[in-house]
Amino acid sequence: MKYHHVIASCKSLSQGYHELFADLSEDEVRSRFVNPYLKGEHILCGNDQIDVFGITKLMIIRTEESSENTRKRINEESLRRIDAINSQGGPIVISAGSGYHAEDIKEGGEDVTSQFITGAVGSKKAKPWYVNLILTVTGGLLVAGLVWWLGWK
Repeated sequence: MKYHHVIASCKSLSQGYHELFADLSEDEVRSRFVNPYLKGEHILCGNDQIDVFGITKLMIIRTEESSENTRKRINEESLRRIDAINSQGGPIVISAGSGYHAEDIKEGGEDVTSQFITGAVGSKKAKPWYVNLILTVTGGLLVAGLVWWLGWK
């Protein structure tokens, strides 16, 4: 199974990236995030209601493993690199390694945002019922006025 993780930077949350959703299937990504995003609807992430118009940066990452396993692997690889640097002598690097921040998940997967997000936020927002009525009536009045002005009978 492929796992999808939605991470974003939002005006309503503290700075940096936040994991909005983790370990979703492709269908779940579409139903829980992509469709509401394109319709301009609010998204519920845990206890936070996210205004999609407040999303400033967005990434959808696909991994082969769950978020927990991917992050664990990222952290282990990061610690191995740090140990290799420290074993060469010279300055010592002291770090907990990668895998703890929301955006670190991209190191263990593929960015597939463009495969899901095909338009701007709110681009598929439904028009109110009266918009088409107003356009039809206005168009009809313009045609009637043109016919009257030109004297067609």
